[in-house]
Amino acid sequence: MRCGIIENMAREISPATETDAPYILAFIQRYFPYFKIDLDTLLRRMKHPYFIYFRALENEDFAGYVELQIMDPVSRVIRLNAIAVSEKFQGKGIGQALLEYAEMEAQRLTMRKMTLLVQKDNMGAKELYKKNKFKFIKMHTRKIGGKPAEVWAKKMELEAPAYVH
Repeated sequence: MRCGIIENMAREISPATETDAPYILAFIQRYFPYFKIDLDTLLRRMKHPYFIYFRALENEDFAGYVELQIMDPVSRVIRLNAIAVSEKFQGKGIGQALLEYAEMEAQRLTMRKMTLLVQKDNMGAKELYKKNKFKFIKMHTRKIGGKPAEVWAKKMELEAPAYVH
C-alpha cells in the first residue's frame, strides 16, 4: 500500500486516480508542453507499477501533482519526472508538500536514490531542490524543451529498523 492521505487544513495530498487524469494532462500540457502525451497513454502510465502519481487538492480544487518513476528496481533508483503547482496556488507550500510526499513514498519503497532533470534556467525549481538537499550532478546530455538541462540527485535516508528488546 502506498503512503496514505496527508491533510493540512484545506489541503489534501493523496494518490492520484484515473478521475485526476484529465487534470494531470492539462498540467502536463501547460507546464511541460514539450512532453507529448494523450489521455489514454497517461491512463496506461498511471496503472503501470513503475509510475506513481500524487495529487494535491486545496479547498477541493486540483492544485498540483507529482510523478515518480522507478528507474532501476535492483539498485533502487527512482526519478522525479514532474512536479507542478497551479499559478493560483503557488507560494503556499504545495510544491514543498508534494516533494515531501514523493520522498516519503520513495523511502517507503526503500529507494536508495532519487534523481531528477531540471531546466538550467528554472531557478524556482532548483531552489526547492537545494532546500531539500538535492545536489547538482552534471549537465544532461540532451535538452529539455529546447533548453539545457541538469541532472540532480539525492541519497534517500532509509529509517533504521526499530529494535525490539
